[in-house]
Amino acid sequence: MLPVELTPEGRADPIFDRVAEQRHALQWHSVAVAQPPEDAVVLASSPVCRVQAMRAGERA
Repeated sequence: MLPVELTPEGRADPIFDRVAEQRHALQWHSVAVAQPPEDAVVLASSPVCRVQAMRAGERA
């Protein structure tokens, strides 16, 4: 299990409204976002992967 923590932007984002600031999650993929798009906001990160969740634009 991997500790994943919401960023300040993630804590303010409605998608994570009822999610604890830190959770443990399974991670088994080997692909990672090296550089998020310019309009993206990183919502969660972990020691293994800086971009665990992101929002790009208004709907994704």
